[in-house]
Amino acid sequence: MAEHPAPVLFEPAPFDAAPFAVAPFDAAIAAIAAAASGHDRASDSLGADIARLAADGEIGPPERAQPDEGHVNAAQLIALYGLPSRQAATVADVARGDLLGVWGADGAEPVMGEARGDGFVLTGGKIFCSGLGVVRTALVSVGIDGGTRLFAVDVTDMARADPAAWAMSGMRATGSGDYDFSDMVLPADAALGVVGDYFVEPHFLGGMYRMCAVQVGGIEALMHALIDHLRRRGHGGDPVQQIRLGHAAAQLAMARAVTDQLAKAVGDDLPAAEIAMLAVLTREAVEQCATAVLGQVERAAGTTAHRHGGDLDRIRRDLGLYLRQAAVDARLTGVGAALLQTGLPLSIL
Repeated sequence: MAEHPAPVLFEPAPFDAAPFAVAPFDAAIAAIAAAASGHDRASDSLGADIARLAADGEIGPPERAQPDEGHVNAAQLIALYGLPSRQAATVADVARGDLLGVWGADGAEPVMGEARGDGFVLTGGKIFCSGLGVVRTALVSVGIDGGTRLFAVDVTDMARADPAAWAMSGMRATGSGDYDFSDMVLPADAALGVVGDYFVEPHFLGGMYRMCAVQVGGIEALMHALIDHLRRRGHGGDPVQQIRLGHAAAQLAMARAVTDQLAKAVGDDLPAAEIAMLAVLTREAVEQCATAVLGQVERAAGTTAHRHGGDLDRIRRDLGLYLRQAAVDARLTGVGAALLQTGLPLSIL
C-alpha cells in the first residue's frame, strides 16, 4: 500500500539556515578525498567528478558535488524539521568541518524504530551509505508508527559499518557500504518533524534539482575527458568526431537548461504539486541526455572508454551508476496518470 504523507504538524522555531550555506567543511571533504585513493586507483576524486549542484547555487569545485548534495540536503531537512537543540548542534558541527549525509536505502532488514523512555531504539540496516567513516551525522529514514520518520544519527561507530559490501563497478571512491543500526539508542531530539514530513513537497521530489545538477556535472566531466582523449590522439580534425562532440554538447545544454528551470521553480515557490511533477520530468530528461552522451563517448573513444584506470572509464562507470540510483519509472507512472486525467500542465513546461 502506498504511503501517504502526513500533514505538516510540526513547525520548528524560527531558524536562520544561512550558517549551513557558508560554514566550512573543507576538512571533511579532504578526508574523503584522502581515503578515496584506496577505493579507486584511477583518481582520488569523488563519484562522477561532478561540476555543480545548481546554476544559481554552485557550492564548490568538481570533487565536492557528490558529498555536497547529501550535505546540503541534510542541512535543509534539519533546518525544516529539527528541534532547536538539534539545529544548534548541527550548526556547530558543520562549522567544525563535519559532513552530513542522508541514508535512505534499506537493507534486507529495514530500519525500524520504537519510542522507549525519553528516546528511541532502532533495528535493521541501511545500504548504499556514502561517506562511511567521514560522515558524522546521517539523516536516516526509519519505519515507525505506521509510516516513515527521519532521525539524525551519529554514524561514527565504524564497528557497525561494512565498506566491503559496496560491490558496485562505479562510485567506488565514495567510501560507501552498509551500516547496522541494530539496538541503537537515540535521544528525543534525534527525531525530525513527524511521521510523513520527509515526503512533504516541495522538499522531497522537488529536491531532485540537486541530483540533476550532479548528473549534469557528470556529463560535463565526461565530455572534458573525451575532448582530452581526442586531442591526445590527434583526432581533433576528424569531422565524424566533431559531429559526435556537437551532439554531446547539445545534450549537455539541454540537461543544464532543464535543471536550471527546476531550480528556479523551487526558488520561485511554485505550488508544491507542480514542482514535484516538474522534478520527475526533469529527472527523466537529464537521464536521457546523459545516456545519449554516454553512447556518443563510447562510439568516439571505442574500447579506450572501457580501459581500466583511465578517466573515461571511471567517469563513465560513475555517471552510469549514479543515473540508476532513483527509481524514476514508478514516478513517471504517476505523471502519466495525471496527464491522462487533467491534460498537459502547460504552466510548468
